[in-house]
Amino acid sequence: MTIQKLREVNDNFGLFRRGRLSRLEFARNVLLSMLVGFWWVPLIVFSLTFAGLPTEDVSQLYTSILLTILITVACGVSIVAAILIGVCAAIQRFHDLEFNGWWSLLSYVPILGFFVILFLLLRSGSIGANAYGP
Repeated sequence: MTIQKLREVNDNFGLFRRGRLSRLEFARNVLLSMLVGFWWVPLIVFSLTFAGLPTEDVSQLYTSILLTILITVACGVSIVAAILIGVCAAIQRFHDLEFNGWWSLLSYVPILGFFVILFLLLRSGSIGANAYGP
């Protein structure tokens, strides 16, 4: 695959594409962000449940500790990915509403963030081309 082809795919479907995002696309990205960000909750519960069990076998204890560390690292990576998906989607959605992308940072303010996301989901975008794209 050539660089030009990768750029074309990213412009059409990629996370870092330029331009605007409709309400439906934004809702899809919010759901994707939630799935990416919260898949690890059952794994944490599983790991904490079995990591604390008393055992006489040292190898079992080491395996349990290693499993807990691996799950923690995987959780950290997925949380960063979820935040990245959410920020990119919010920026593109604000562009569709003819606002600067920096307004997306309001979605991370407690309580206010819920209303910002609701605003982005409910308000229709501008009709026609604007300063951020067609």
